[in-house]
Order: sequence, then C-alpha cells, then structure tokens
Amino acid sequence: MVLFSGSERPVAGLAAIVSDSVAKVGSYEVFLMAVMLAGLIQLGLSLVKASRFSSFFPGSVVKGVLVTFGIAIILKQNPYALDRDNDHAGMLEFQQPTRTESTIIP
Repeated sequence: MVLFSGSERPVAGLAAIVSDSVAKVGSYEVFLMAVMLAGLIQLGLSLVKASRFSSFFPGSVVKGVLVTFGIAIILKQNPYALDRDNDHAGMLEFQQPTRTESTIIP
C-alpha cells in the first residue's frame, strides 16, 4: 500500500466499504474473488480499447450525472448539518421509515 500511494493505512471510507461488502457477500474470500474478477474485466476492456466508446456519451450527460450525485449527497447531509436527525434508524434510506419527513423536507 505504501509503495503505490504513500499512505500508511487505508482511508476510513475505503475500510467501511470493504467491511460492508464482506458482510454482504458472506466471506472475505468471496469479496477478494469479486475484486479480482472486476480487475480482470477492466484489463479485458482495456485490451480491446473499450475507452473509445466513451466518445458516444456527451460531456453534458456525464456532468449531469455527477451533479445529481452531488445533490443527493448534500441532501443526505442536511439533517446532520441542521441537527435534526434524532433517530438513526433507517438513516440510509431516502424516505425515513419512522417518520413522514423525507431528506428534502425536514
């Protein structure tokens, strides 16, 4: 890890993603197999020069998708910023199950 990034430990977000993924697939070995398969798919796509197909997607579409992700992240953080998140149950869902308020309307 230090060899490639200069970091001495993984980023906390990456550790959370890995631990959640391991919990979802059931074992660390299955998770590693999934990561290896994803890497092989990426290598295969790079060998056939699949990046040439990226020119079919207009830049405005890519920017729109990124803006949408940004807006969703901001909206999910509003209850925390406004200190209005009293219950942590269902905090990953857009519509909170224990109340009628949504992420947009606190």
